[in-house]
Amino acid sequence: MSQLHKKRMELLEETIEYYKKNDRCKGCLIVDDDVVIDNVAMYSGITLNITTRGDVIGRLLSPDDARKLDINNGEAGINVIFEQLPKNIQDLGKDFLIELSVIHDCDLCWFERKLTKFGEELREDIIHKFC
Repeated sequence: MSQLHKKRMELLEETIEYYKKNDRCKGCLIVDDDVVIDNVAMYSGITLNITTRGDVIGRLLSPDDARKLDINNGEAGINVIFEQLPKNIQDLGKDFLIELSVIHDCDLCWFERKLTKFGEELREDIIHKFC
């Protein structure tokens, strides 16, 4: 397993564990022909007026950087903000970050802080494609 695949796997598993214990601040999935093409969100917990670090992507950023994204872009998708992300986050890949946002944001993936069967299937699909 390459270092990139390992980082993605660790982030996917850590994200799922985090949201089993913390509230999800969901974005809005952008779908075209039944395919998710982006995820529009606010990235800072400050912007969202919540006590957690914010959206799944916002958690990867410093609080200041997440807030700057919100101020500069409003609700914007990963396709819009990708070039503004730090290189180490860009290195994870735009498509992976979108899929990570999907598993975080999609209500079909979660029930009572646990992944549903659909969520587990999406997790496996992400592992197969990216890890």
